[in-house]
Amino acid sequence: MVNRLLDFWVAGDDSHFDPLFDYSPLMIHSIDATGTLVRVSTTWAAFLGYDPEEMVGRKSVELLTPTSCEKAKTEVLPAFMETGICKDIEYEFVHKDGSIRDVSMSAVAKRDETGAFVHSFAVMFDISDRKLAERQLKAALRDAEEANAAKNRFLSALSHELRTPMNAIVGFGNLLKRTELTAKQAEQLDHVCQSADLMVSMLDDLLNLGQMETGKFSVKAVPFDLHQLLDEISENWGSQLREAGLRFFVNREYDLPHTVIGDPIRIRQIVSNYLANAMKFTEEGSVTLSVTGDARPDRSTAITFSVRDTGAGIAEEDLEQVFERFERGNSSDVSPTVGWGLGLAICKELAALMGGAVSVRSRLGEGSEFTFRVTLPITDAHPDTPRDTDLPEEEITPFSQAPVLIAEDNKANQEILRAMLETMGLSCVVVSNGVQALEAVKSGKFSMIFMDAQMPVMDGLTSTRNIRKIEGVGARLPIVFVTANARKTDQKRFLDAGGDDVVTKPYSRRDLQNAILRAKLSQSGGGPGGPTIN
Repeated sequence: MVNRLLDFWVAGDDSHFDPLFDYSPLMIHSIDATGTLVRVSTTWAAFLGYDPEEMVGRKSVELLTPTSCEKAKTEVLPAFMETGICKDIEYEFVHKDGSIRDVSMSAVAKRDETGAFVHSFAVMFDISDRKLAERQLKAALRDAEEANAAKNRFLSALSHELRTPMNAIVGFGNLLKRTELTAKQAEQLDHVCQSADLMVSMLDDLLNLGQMETGKFSVKAVPFDLHQLLDEISENWGSQLREAGLRFFVNREYDLPHTVIGDPIRIRQIVSNYLANAMKFTEEGSVTLSVTGDARPDRSTAITFSVRDTGAGIAEEDLEQVFERFERGNSSDVSPTVGWGLGLAICKELAALMGGAVSVRSRLGEGSEFTFRVTLPITDAHPDTPRDTDLPEEEITPFSQAPVLIAEDNKANQEILRAMLETMGLSCVVVSNGVQALEAVKSGKFSMIFMDAQMPVMDGLTSTRNIRKIEGVGARLPIVFVTANARKTDQKRFLDAGGDDVVTKPYSRRDLQNAILRAKLSQSGGGPGGPTIN
């Protein structure tokens, strides 16, 4: 209707529109070549709190907010004077009482025989309700984003703060396992270590959840050896399940491809979570890991990982919720429901990121079967080694007779790190902050440094940057960050500051050993020196 009205005005006699200005419910006005209002409808004037006579003779831009006035002068009017038409331009007009009215304007220009601009005719519509709804929606989204960001900062801070004391629990627990214990003490220590491992898993879930909700979580697409990954999962979980008194079976199709493209770490995470749940909720019987493949014509294969247990099973009414966040279900009357229901939800989101899907089949008293399906391209490229795969065992020897420098302010963590390294035959010098670490490097000789990230006086990043400055050209002292900051962005900061590797708290003796081996490979030119940040 608006377009027809504007076309009619351009082609017709202006006097025919007099009744529209005086009696119609339309909000219309006309301006001359100087931008001055020459006609204003009664409805339009009333909408802005004026009589028509109060508006006529004023510049139309005087009635706009500063932002809309600038928009009119710099964007709309220059184009309108050239083309003679504008449609659905959103402006903020100022009511006589100072309040703001949101308006959508469409206008056409009338020209004389020479083509010169004579005056224009504009129709306005009130869009205040729509703009208010948009502003409220934006404010709600902003509030939600701020709340989500605050929640994720809390989760990150919680993860960081808990990892330091957890490092002491895990570290001293592992050290105690290397001492002479009575059978009762060994059993009690196993319970402590199992509970600590559960806490670490829960912290990892929290961190993953925060990264997923902020869109900072991603999966890789790299070549890897599928059979090697399955061997490692089977070996690791086989020993754990047998220790729990369960039989463990692995069924693997013989014609599964060897090298595929995907994210081996995330695939391991999903399968390991399934196996951990199976062990948790199966008191006796067996757990079976089955892996099948369905080759596709496009040189890809649809791989199905399934974990079946003989546990108590899951009630039918709980099946739809088991992959939802903070849902745990009631799968057993005898097995404690531990954790906070994030593991399976993260599996579902990880699978979706890889273009896959998860599912579950179960009945009470008949066990459960969790499935993960994903399609992976087959490749002949050289496979990558998963990031968390242990390097081969070998005797740990220092690069030289020089000791290892430990820069760590927490007394318990100083003792853990020193004790673990000394079990490898390494001598250690311990300092408590970044300044002391820098001074130690200036005055002494070390084979490598284990550097805490957050320390008083000078943090580990600043100390590392200063160490790199004084090294100059020549041999590079390996620096391994030991940190409670487990986010990818944090780990990248440590490497960018000059670190060679990152070990996340809580760490094991094996984690330290692998970091030393990677450093030795780097120093000898035999392999990559730092970690891949996934």
